[in-house]
Amino acid sequence: MERGRAAGPGAAMARDAMRTRLATPPSKLALDQLQVNPLNPRDHSRDEGIEELAETMRRHGQLQQAQVIAREDFLRAFPDTAEHLTPAPWVVFIGNRRLLAAGLAGLATLDVRAPEGIGTPEEIESRVLIENLQRSDLPLLKEAEFLQRQVNRGQSLRKVAAEIGKSLGYVQQRVGLLQLIPELQDLLQQGELSFKIARSLYPLGAEEQAVVYRSGPPWSIASAKRRSNGASAQNSGSGDAADTSTGAADSDQPRGGVDPTAVPPSSKVTAASPGATTTSPRGGEQPAQNGTVGKQDVTPDATKIVRVAELAKNVSIVLAEIQQARSSAGDEIVLHALREAEQHVESALAGLREL
Repeated sequence: MERGRAAGPGAAMARDAMRTRLATPPSKLALDQLQVNPLNPRDHSRDEGIEELAETMRRHGQLQQAQVIAREDFLRAFPDTAEHLTPAPWVVFIGNRRLLAAGLAGLATLDVRAPEGIGTPEEIESRVLIENLQRSDLPLLKEAEFLQRQVNRGQSLRKVAAEIGKSLGYVQQRVGLLQLIPELQDLLQQGELSFKIARSLYPLGAEEQAVVYRSGPPWSIASAKRRSNGASAQNSGSGDAADTSTGAADSDQPRGGVDPTAVPPSSKVTAASPGATTTSPRGGEQPAQNGTVGKQDVTPDATKIVRVAELAKNVSIVLAEIQQARSSAGDEIVLHALREAEQHVESALAGLREL
């Protein structure tokens, strides 16, 4: 494994000792020479399985090696982690549960290996992500953050998908979760919002997402539409009742209800066509009022959410495809055309989110 200058005598000694141990695998390192990966996507403080793993290691030993990288190499790849690292010369970037369980089990050493050719952020995070994807309990937002960091370093979504052995759609849907408003992200993290519903919400703008959030469980577009329409119908019914009632206390109607046979006062009807009707909130028909004919208007917010969501989702996919094609285009003319197309699509997507 190619390395740069050692950070100090201690690191050089640890490196030499490690190379000697690697000559006769499995290599063992004392636990005080190891530290956890500060970028690990899992929160092991909430991992109830650590105790069980510790008991297994106490009884049967360590069944799989952990993978390590020298502290200075890890710090070179991720300089922002300096304040989170301890002086221990080795970082366990795969096998953090094993390291923690070994400590609980009272073991003195951990079996480790230092894989060749690992040193760049992309290489380290790809290995970490692949390792964690083999388990189904990886938090969705943590996975999304890992994938987004790969994209931020200049990799296309398609390339990231290929590196972790997943489809383009898999990566797009998870990265898209980062576009959810904080309230919806919290619900997703707590397990109250399903992934299926969450992925249908992120193409919406922040205002539309807020409407869905305020609608309450299950926080879906359809649910928001139903509740918004119900509120609109109730408000409309209350208004009609006020127009037709001359004494609410003496009325035989249920509170908040509207008598479908009631005829509005003539002063409220203007130029209605003979026999014209409009649909009541209860599904019955009433004489048309104010010269309008047909069904009541649907709440704009609810209708907008339903119509914009699918359009924005499709436009987002097209935009991602253009960006991927642009990142791999070699011809300058093609690159220029793709750049212009990207700008137009981004403008269209922004317009949809402002509707």
